[in-house]
Amino acid sequence: MPRVYYAKSSGTDRAFMAVPSGGGWSQTSIAPGKPIERLSVERNDNGVDILYLVDVTNRKLYYGRN
Repeated sequence: MPRVYYAKSSGTDRAFMAVPSGGGWSQTSIAPGKPIERLSVERNDNGVDILYLVDVTNRKLYYGRN
């Protein structure tokens, strides 16, 4: 299933993943409450997405898998 990852410029939740749903897309927050400004995603050989989420304001890097 295709997945799209993106960051919004404002709001409480800023990092999202969207998947096709019906005739549109369904979005899910992937870092609730974290002020993520940048993100990078790599898919490994097993099909697992490796997430690197950057909070520039607080100088933090978050790592996750999906």
